[in-house]
Parts: sequence; structure tokens; C-alpha cells
Amino acid sequence: DKHALHNQKPGRAFQNYDTSQQQQQEDPIFQPFRMHFDVSELLAWKDTSPDNEARIDFLTSKVLPGMATIWSSALSVMPVQGPLKIDFQWCPFGHHNNQAFKEGIPQTDIVIFVTANSEVCERGPVLASALACYWDQFERPIGGNIDFCLNTIETQNILPLTHTGEHGQTKSAAMETLQSNLLNNNSPTTQPKYDHMLRMAIGTAAHEFAHILGVTSADLLFFYDWETGKPRTPEPVQQLVHCVDGDYQTLWMPQETTLKQVKTDTDNYFLVTLPTVRQVVRNQFNCQSIEGGRLENQPTNGDCFGTHFDERYFFTETMSPVSAGIPEILSSLTLSLLHDSGWYMPNYAVAKVSPWGHAAGCSFLEEDCIQNEEVPDFGEGFFCNEPIDISNGKIKKGSYGCDPTHTHIAMCDLVDYGYLQGIFQPPPEQFQYFSENPVSASIHCLYLFCLHLIMPIIEAGFVGGNSGLLSHIHSRIDLVP
Repeated sequence: DKHALHNQKPGRAFQNYDTSQQQQQEDPIFQPFRMHFDVSELLAWKDTSPDNEARIDFLTSKVLPGMATIWSSALSVMPVQGPLKIDFQWCPFGHHNNQAFKEGIPQTDIVIFVTANSEVCERGPVLASALACYWDQFERPIGGNIDFCLNTIETQNILPLTHTGEHGQTKSAAMETLQSNLLNNNSPTTQPKYDHMLRMAIGTAAHEFAHILGVTSADLLFFYDWETGKPRTPEPVQQLVHCVDGDYQTLWMPQETTLKQVKTDTDNYFLVTLPTVRQVVRNQFNCQSIEGGRLENQPTNGDCFGTHFDERYFFTETMSPVSAGIPEILSSLTLSLLHDSGWYMPNYAVAKVSPWGHAAGCSFLEEDCIQNEEVPDFGEGFFCNEPIDISNGKIKKGSYGCDPTHTHIAMCDLVDYGYLQGIFQPPPEQFQYFSENPVSASIHCLYLFCLHLIMPIIEAGFVGGNSGLLSHIHSRIDLVP
């Protein structure tokens, strides 16, 4: 029943939203998005080491403000009237006597508890994880947690950024410069390596924040139609679902106008079929027959449907599952999904055009990325077929070109898995694109083993401070409460 359904989000509280006729006449219902960061638990890590102190200064002085600038410019929301109070029982972060749990935070629409080094960080090269933990009466998230894995932040690339500002700027002036540069797509700093690290870190924070806002498959069930104000799935039903990882689960399912499963002889995946999302995807690829945005079917976080857009088709999108060493793009795709939630009004002027697959046509979506061992016409500039030379697990040389964002020099990631025995499993048969050497494929299975110019290079060295084969690849793990 619906009570059982709502119990999937047990931490819920009524908020006062002024929707009177007077307000509608004088002011827009949707106002700029206000957010509050509770960093009390994060700050506790400052005393553990000088490196962690530098990392936390970097997060609090650069990354979180930069991320807040992006999202507050990109979204408006129906503002909470009065202090926003969070229940510690559902968001047990920091101290239970913190302001957010007692009298509440005034002038804010969401409270984010920022923490570090949770057990998720022990699972591998994970940059950060996130979850929503509290919702309002319309199921909009109003409380959440972002957890950063501090050891993935390399101090040699951040120490200059923790200073007050470049050219002797005051702290406030430096912050204004940072915000202006981010909004105008300029370089945040005058130093390329530090600029790259900052953009990557802000991109990771923006990605995790989007999951808290509602970019998860679990939230699709609770979306509202922004034109009618009614739930998109008014009568949810439980179904036995064949998940993308092969398991079966009994789950509450959104209507097919929100989420649709596609099963073939060789594939099983889900499409987000929301109206604005569908049109944005059609425009992105110049393919008006596509039904929606495909979700990942390589399980990066154990989600039944996939909670990111698929890497093969949305490689440069900020809501793809893997951070591949290049700053991703906040495009209209992510904003359209949040728009179709009914909770937010996006400012599409903030979005950037994602170059990956742009205007490439339906063939880009429907056909193999390598055909007869060659890059097909629709794949020119996106895929590649030149191998890289590997010795002792490190890259020595390869074929160069522009990376998918058209901002960096990069190498083709075609490798012979024979050199990687004991490290990686060779690709499945359906992804073996080269008959003479069937174990040659992309090293990154999340792209369906398609070959990309994705090994970014800065000043003749790999991003990450070494030439390790996967030093630039990190996962983002997003937790569903």
C-alpha cells in the first residue's frame, strides 16, 4: 500500500511553503536555491595530519563554495518558510546539539552534512559518496550527506589553492573571482595543474550533490509532473524486476512514462522516459526516435536500475558513473531530469553542450563503436582504434588526439589484455572488436569496451601525479537509504 511505499523514505517532515495567491502575484513561486553545509564532522579530521588539514581547507574554502555557486545558479526551488530543521535520527551526522537539529537553519532549502573517510572509501579508488536522508511532504530531499575520501585528494596539487587568493586578493575577493570564473567558464586559477584539480574536485562535489537532489533511480518513483502538480506515478505497484546485475528483486516501479525496461537477447537496461529528458536526449544526438536516456547497466553501486546515465552514451556528462580524469559537463540532461522531478525550476542557460556524441545521429546510439576493426563515420572524433604501448603496467606511448571534452590532449585507450593478465579480465565476446587480436579492447569496461581518446595528459605527464595505467580513473558511489 502507499503507506508501505512512503516508508521507503521514513525521515519526512512537513515544511511551510507559502503558495498564497498574493505571493504568486508579487514574486515567482520558485526562488534561487539556498543551501547550508554542516562541516562539523569534516573539521574533526583536520587534526589527524597536516595533509588532511590542507585537504579539508581545500574542500571548505574552494570546493564546496564552487559547487554551491554552480547549483544555486542552475536551480530554483519553492523556498522553505522559516528555519529548516532536520531530525538527527535520520541524518546522524555531526553532533545532535548542532543548530540544524535544534532550532533549525534559517534561510535555507537544504542542509548538507559533509563528512570524510566513511567505510565506502575502503572499497577502492572512490572519490566521494552521497545519500539523501530527509525529505519534505512532497518527497523533495531537504537533508543529505556528502562523504569525501581524503586520501584521493593529492596535497601537492592543492596546497597553493588554500592560500587566501592569487595576486594578494583578500579571501572574499578571491571567492568572488572563483565564482565569476566558474559561471563564465573561465579558468578558476592561473595555474593549469591546480586549475584542473580544482575543476575535478568541484565536478565530483556537484555530481554527489545531484544525487542528493534526486538524480537516483530510487527517487523516480516520487517525481511530480511540473505542469499539473500531480504525482507521475499516482498508483505504484510492486513487480518482480530483472535487475541490471542479473538478480531479481520485488520493487515498487514507476510508470513507464518515467522509467522503462528494455530487454534483448544480449542486453538488459532501463531508460528514463520523462518528457523533458527524452527531448533533451533526442536533441543531443539528433535522433528523434530515441525513447529516453539510458541508465548504466554495469552495476557500480548495486542499484537495480542503474543510478547514473550510461558511460558509453553520456561519457562527458556530469552524471556518468566514472570520473575519468577530465572535468565533466553539467548539461541540459541533468537539469532536465531535475526539472521533470517537479521539485526544481532549472536555469538552462547555465548548462553546457556536451560534445560527446553531439549531433552524431541514431547510429551512434544503436550501432557498434568499432565496425570491421575501423571507426565508423558516426564515430569519427569520438572513438579510436590505435593501440597504446604498455610496459610493466605503465603506458609508454600511444595515439594522440583531442579528449571527448575537446579541452585536453589524450591517448586512445586501446590495450592488449594479454599484457594485463592477472590484473583485468578480457572483454566478453560481444565486445571483442578485433578478430586478429580478440583480447584488444578499451581498458574501461563501463564504456562497453568502446575505445576513446580518454587518457588525459597535462604537461607531458598523466593527471594524478604518475603514469600508472589507471591513476586517473575513480568511481563515484552513491548510496540509496
